[in-house]
Parts: sequence; C-alpha cells; structure tokens
Amino acid sequence: MASPWMSESDDALLAALKRALAESESVPAEFVAVGKALFAVHSLEEELAALTYDSAFAAPEEVSASRADTAVVRLVTLSSATAIIELGFAEEEVVGQLISTAPGFCCGPGDVDVKTLSGHISTVSLDEAGRFRVRPMPQEAFRLVCRPLNAAEVPTVWIPR
Repeated sequence: MASPWMSESDDALLAALKRALAESESVPAEFVAVGKALFAVHSLEEELAALTYDSAFAAPEEVSASRADTAVVRLVTLSSATAIIELGFAEEEVVGQLISTAPGFCCGPGDVDVKTLSGHISTVSLDEAGRFRVRPMPQEAFRLVCRPLNAAEVPTVWIPR
C-alpha cells in the first residue's frame, strides 16, 4: 500500500528487507553453534598457542617425500610464550609433543584435553617427555589444552582438520 511518503518501489524494497530478515532468523542451530565455538573467548587471561606452521599449506618443495618415504604425514607446529606443540597427523592418529621454551616450565606428565567443534571432549595422557597420542584422529577441527601436572595449561587455537 503506497503512502504519500513512499513510492511503490519503496514498498517492494521494504518487503524484500522483511523477507531477508525472516530468512536470517532461520539459520540452523548447528551452524550457529560452530560459529560461536570458533570465536568464543574462554578466558581473557589464557594465551592460546598459535598455529605457526602447517605442512598442509606449505610449498610442495618444502614437504616433498624422498623415494624411501612411504607415507605423507601432515606436520603442525603451535607456539605460545612458554611452549611449542609439535603434531604429526598419521593415517588414524595424531601424535604430539609439548616442548618447553621457558625456564622452569615442565612438559609432563599430565593430560591433554581434545575438544572438537561439535563439543566432544576426550582426554589423553601426557608422558614425562611431553609426548601424547590422540586416537582415533578427530574428524573435524579441534583444539588442545595441554595440562602438565606442575605447570600452567597450554591451550591452542582451533586446528583445522
């Protein structure tokens, strides 16, 4: 219905805006949950170990295998002020090691929490050398929280799968 202040094209634009707003309110709940998980601030005090290297995004000559190599393994490095986390993605598992970069920081023993985007959390053991194994390999993006018994937690950013 046209008014003295609005033309028919304004009415059409208003109707299109109402439809767009209605559609934006029907975003699937799963999609919203994933988005919130990606951008959630869990603690303002925690420093996340940042992704500093991922062989999946490296130049081919950096990761080319020699003839003796039979398997291609994805390598990932995450770094924080106190630790480095090295990960190797094999066929069915992720193997990792928490390495100290700060004096007095203990790498193990302890635990590593593995949290997937869908909210599944599992815990694996961190040995005295800071090594751990995640089996089976997460099938979606995940983050780690390394918890050595005698040192501060080392949480990571989300690691793409």
